[in-house]
Amino acid sequence: MEKVFVPRGYQIELFQRARDNNAIAYLDTGAGKTFISVLLLDHVSPSLMKRDGTRKWAFFMGCTVPLVQQQADALRKQLPNLKVALIVGDMNVDGWSEAAWRQKFEETDLFILTPQILVNLIMHGFFKLSDSALLIFDECHHTIKNHPYNQLMSSYFRVPSHLRPKIFGMTASPLLTLKVDDTLYACQMKFQQLESRLDSTVFTVSDRSELKEYISTPLEEILLYDPTIPDYIPPHVSYMMDQRKVIGRICSDYGRIFQDAIDILCDLGPCGCYLFLAIIAKNFLKSKLHPRMSAPARNDIEISMQIVESSAENIRPSANVAKGYIGKAHRLITQLHQNLANFEDPSFRAILFIQTKLEVEVVRFILKYFPAFKLKIRVNFLVGHQENFYGTGMDMKSQNKVVQKFKDGKINLLIATSVGQEGIDIQPCRLVMHLSPINNVKDYVQSRGRARHKDSILRLFVPMGDYAQVEFLGKIQQAERMMREAVYLREDHQRFETDDDGDFYEISSTGARIDLHQSVSLVYQYCGKLPGDRFTDHFPKEEIFYAEGGYQCRVRMPLMSPVKMSEGLVKSKKKLARASAHLEMVKQLHKGGHLTDFLTCDFQLEDLQLELESDQVEISENYVPEIPQVLCRPLQIDLNQDDVQVEISRWTICTFETDRIWSLGIVLPNWIDPADLPSMENLTVSVFHKEYPRFHLENIAKFHRNLFSIIKPGLYNNSKISTRKSYLFVPLIGSDIDWDVILQVETNLKSIPAVDLLQLENFNIETLFPGKVVTRKNVGGHFQVEKIDFDSTADSKFEKTAGFRPTINLEKEKHRTYVEFYADRGIHLNFPEFPLLQVRRISFRKFQDEVQVENIPFELCTVVNIPGKFLEGSVLLFRHLFNWERRLLTIQFEKDMKFEEFNLKIPMGMLQSCLTSRNVEPVANYERLETLGDAFLKWKVSVWAFSEFSQGHEGQLSILRAKMISNSNLRKIGILKKIHRYISMNPFKLEDMSVATLRENSEISIPQKIVADVVEALIGAFHLCESGDPFLKWMNIPCEMKSIPQPIQDPNFDYSTFQEIQDVLQYQFKNPEILRQALTHSSSMNTSCKDSYQRLEFLGDAALGYLITGMIYKKHQETDPGKITDLLIFLVNNDMFAQLTIRYGFHRHIHLESEDLALAIQKYVDGIPSTWDLDAMIARSSFGSDAPKTLGDIWESIAGAILIDSDMDLNKLKTIYLDHLMKDVISIGPNQVPIHPVRELQEWCQKKSHRCEFRTNLENGDTKVHVVIDGEEIASASGSNKRSAKFLAARTATKKLNTNL
Repeated sequence: MEKVFVPRGYQIELFQRARDNNAIAYLDTGAGKTFISVLLLDHVSPSLMKRDGTRKWAFFMGCTVPLVQQQADALRKQLPNLKVALIVGDMNVDGWSEAAWRQKFEETDLFILTPQILVNLIMHGFFKLSDSALLIFDECHHTIKNHPYNQLMSSYFRVPSHLRPKIFGMTASPLLTLKVDDTLYACQMKFQQLESRLDSTVFTVSDRSELKEYISTPLEEILLYDPTIPDYIPPHVSYMMDQRKVIGRICSDYGRIFQDAIDILCDLGPCGCYLFLAIIAKNFLKSKLHPRMSAPARNDIEISMQIVESSAENIRPSANVAKGYIGKAHRLITQLHQNLANFEDPSFRAILFIQTKLEVEVVRFILKYFPAFKLKIRVNFLVGHQENFYGTGMDMKSQNKVVQKFKDGKINLLIATSVGQEGIDIQPCRLVMHLSPINNVKDYVQSRGRARHKDSILRLFVPMGDYAQVEFLGKIQQAERMMREAVYLREDHQRFETDDDGDFYEISSTGARIDLHQSVSLVYQYCGKLPGDRFTDHFPKEEIFYAEGGYQCRVRMPLMSPVKMSEGLVKSKKKLARASAHLEMVKQLHKGGHLTDFLTCDFQLEDLQLELESDQVEISENYVPEIPQVLCRPLQIDLNQDDVQVEISRWTICTFETDRIWSLGIVLPNWIDPADLPSMENLTVSVFHKEYPRFHLENIAKFHRNLFSIIKPGLYNNSKISTRKSYLFVPLIGSDIDWDVILQVETNLKSIPAVDLLQLENFNIETLFPGKVVTRKNVGGHFQVEKIDFDSTADSKFEKTAGFRPTINLEKEKHRTYVEFYADRGIHLNFPEFPLLQVRRISFRKFQDEVQVENIPFELCTVVNIPGKFLEGSVLLFRHLFNWERRLLTIQFEKDMKFEEFNLKIPMGMLQSCLTSRNVEPVANYERLETLGDAFLKWKVSVWAFSEFSQGHEGQLSILRAKMISNSNLRKIGILKKIHRYISMNPFKLEDMSVATLRENSEISIPQKIVADVVEALIGAFHLCESGDPFLKWMNIPCEMKSIPQPIQDPNFDYSTFQEIQDVLQYQFKNPEILRQALTHSSSMNTSCKDSYQRLEFLGDAALGYLITGMIYKKHQETDPGKITDLLIFLVNNDMFAQLTIRYGFHRHIHLESEDLALAIQKYVDGIPSTWDLDAMIARSSFGSDAPKTLGDIWESIAGAILIDSDMDLNKLKTIYLDHLMKDVISIGPNQVPIHPVRELQEWCQKKSHRCEFRTNLENGDTKVHVVIDGEEIASASGSNKRSAKFLAARTATKKLNTNL
């Protein structure tokens, strides 16, 4: 292996020890511990790269994500032969299945990860430690108590000794629990404990002299500061001090902030204290507030915070350090002033360690506003991931960005919390300052490790007169020396096997195993994946009580959990009793089938044991499109060869005759069924048969080529007629081919410049040009000469000719002659005396009723030797043939799909619309049917899933339904059935009518959504023909409904409370427990109801969508599909259903236990008029309302309850909801639907060619959206969520723009 780094002597020494035995390398920060692990990994690499049954894997673990990411970068460079995988929690590894992990192991030799991931792998049985060759523990001193390192070692000791992997630990401060008063003996005992936990021996270098060549020891200084509390305290600070007791009584979490503020007051002075409180206030008001705090408490705290936040502008740091800054702040500023010259050195780096994130922000704020610092000190901060009352954390990407800037010199002063002491590789510094007290040996060793630069200094801030802290620092230094001495003097250690107390649960089939410590997190993880909204408490409730002999715990699960309660064993400690109850819950969840045999709670489709046919087949993106068989011939004609092989005796000729063009014919290779001939307006089609010798067929083919060579020059260069699509165009005279025209075109194919015709003896402009096809110099397109304009020459001025629309702007050019006009364009006319040709443009795109003509000089023309009417008529014929092809393809589609065998009948016109996109046909396309099919499919799949998986919760059913009706799945089904081969996707193109453009087996691709839309359109069409269910079966989409079990009524519950709702519904429930369930929110835990409304809401949502869509489809047959969609969005949405819930008073019967949800509902209800007004509801434009989702869900869940109680009677639901409760609402027409302001704004900007953006930020706990047009903010608005804020901002912007215009 090529080495990037040459090992040092002490590294080789420790590698050799680690190679022979499990070892812990005790080395200073920066001594190169990681490279020892590189040597070990290189040593075991042969076992990692085996591809047989003896293959092993290696794991490098770090306690933090930034650490493992940095180590991954280093190890990839040092070990290029190994396949390295970085695995972190942000990759959603908790959701990976056993198959996903198996694939990852197949492609990986070395895993770099955090230890909890490996612990979970072993717990779920996805990996066995006996399959590992080497475990590397970075910062291994964390192997204590319930740390994942310790949990991993518990699994290690359960492996037979001869199958255990090698262990290598690395640390700069091995004894995390070392106290300054510990004796040498105590220190040795703690070393033995660490060695026992890691089954390893601690080693360090035998001779530190070599180490000193690479590691610098910083000069250590103590900086004393005056801790005196100032006499003057700003009034706002005093107010907040007075409030601390009030707020502390409301919420202890927030109350402790003000004790911290007092400490800040002593350390940083009044200005620092006030900045501390001001930042706290801002963070509080931007946050969503504490989720478990009562609404009145939040209101009281918010008022207090607003007082401070509103005064934030009254204070700014002063350059006069004597004013407003005392203690540490004064001493720090003085130190930085003294070191300003050092900061000018590009290589100078400094770190300032501070205890909390908010103190970091305060100090950064102070330093930012000192003018002397701005030019020389470039400050930034580094904090951990976790969010708390002191502000938000930094994600891994932000941390790495700051560290890189510090390394590059863009930052020369880094203010950091403890995250900067270990876990991140930081550039060696010349100055390290510790503003907060050092609490233990580890803090001291790791902070000092950052001062690794030559001539570096470590400065520790200590209050004047605090001799105890000075003495404490001395003891820390002594303890570190003692710790190093103990490594050399300790006796042989005794190792322990495991501290497992026997409480565990193991699955023999997979090897998954969970103990007491792991059970709590797994139950919480399971609850976190249960369905619910933001008002649902997704945590289990724990009740610990005294029992004989100790403590016992009872765990009660959220309402949506299928297992409601568990009790653990009696334990001596509360903590163990709690874990025992959770372990019992794990057992029940697994035995009930709610956890897999790998003890995973991944609520994916595998949990419902569904295998879709489309999942089993590889789908190709490309395909060969179908061609109507009647147009296919089993031969190939090479148009570039003289010898043409033809093996056919009889042809069919279809004639197309109109009053504007000549008779034209299409030569086809197969017989045509007269029933399959096109029936089009102003078009007569007849059939006759002729036999022609081979050379005649050659002439026809050449004529076809010549015709398209004129239309599309270069089309037939080195090309062949495709064997997949064969028909030829011919001119007709009577009942036969006009061979004179064919011969004329063949013998005079070359276009002739008009000026060359002057050489003819019989040149006569009046007889040579009328009716001819010409092209014009420097202008594209073909023109037909209508007549000679003897009244005009090139010297004439432009004049408008009555009855014609010219292509030249005559109004603009009317005062100029043709000669002048063309001269300006660089064209000199040599024969201006000749009369002008009056020409008409021939359109190859569409047949135009409005004629485009103009006068042009003849010398600019080139004559194409083909009759103009024939050329133009051919183009019209091509369009008719294009539509005929689509019909023939539809007929063939019905036969190929064998619909008759499945008794599937559908009108041919409707079937053709299903296979036609809007690009091809603006009206008769699949869009309307697709809308209906989408709703019907959603309904049928929902009913099937609801009945098939009676234990599946709403989240699982929604995932299942979403997968089955997704565009991806429908596309796969369409391709499996080969439907995509028959779709008419592209509009008419003239070149597509040439048989040369389709090569043999040429493939094309089609967008995923088009295939899915066509499938939905076919579903909608067959549903209209009362064959919806049979067609779904033909598509292999499950739709059969099983019997649905009814909930058992509670004899202790008074169901008469629901009589009011039943009176409104005009429906009496046979089983009122269903209605009770429909009104129970998932936040309800103190209830005998067995389930919440969410499953019923899932069913009712699909039913109402289907019924309303079907009603709109039948009622608005001629309405544009886009408007139909807008109407559906307006009628079927949470805002509309929420208003209807309030209208009929259903909200008064909801059972919930969330105070916040109750307040949100009441707030929304207060904004709804007491009397129902349909016009007011429409004017309210419910697109942007803040309706709690629960209100809309209740409307749908009651619909679901009616279905279940009435044995799935859709007509009953339609009678109650559409014909009764929603009768006036569904009378709303498409033109009454207000345009969504976001859409209105976007359409306005698109029309005006403006760029529109929506920018979002949080402000005072709400979402604020800014409308920016062409870089300028036009309007803004706030809302409780992004959707409502965007609606309000767009509405404000459109009003403003309309007013200004």
